[in-house]
Amino acid sequence: MSNIRNSDEALEKIKTHFHFLFDKGFLVADKAFENQSFGNWIVVLYSKMLLVRFIQDRGSIHVVVGPPWESTTTDSLGHFLELQLLIDYLNNKQLTVLTPVEPRDVDDQLSKLSSLLIANFEKIISFLNTEDYLQKEDEIKALRIIILKQTYPYIKFPDAK
Repeated sequence: MSNIRNSDEALEKIKTHFHFLFDKGFLVADKAFENQSFGNWIVVLYSKMLLVRFIQDRGSIHVVVGPPWESTTTDSLGHFLELQLLIDYLNNKQLTVLTPVEPRDVDDQLSKLSSLLIANFEKIISFLNTEDYLQKEDEIKALRIIILKQTYPYIKFPDAK
């Protein structure tokens, strides 16, 4: 497993695996690194098409996407959806059962996530820029709660709103 020591190193890894975003005009909006918190980091990219947030938390990397009008700061919760969650919804209108992610090599995780984003890029842009996105976002989040409850039956989750 490769260790990232600061947000600039995280950004370089992202540039390597997601170079197509920079080719499409994406810019860095914000980045943060927490050395005390397991070396967690966040990098936010933006364009007029969408926002893409890269988050490493305890060795697992997550890509979340949001509409172009959303906040570009690292601390905004906003209207973002996990990449895999959104792709499952767009392709199946349902979610697959989640499996806990084992921490893996940063490059392996970024490579897999890059492939997912490339393969679904146009669908994602179209979805995030629809007028009824907020309604659909609530539907997706409600489905996610159902899947979480099925995956982790002994944990109490709040009801989706």
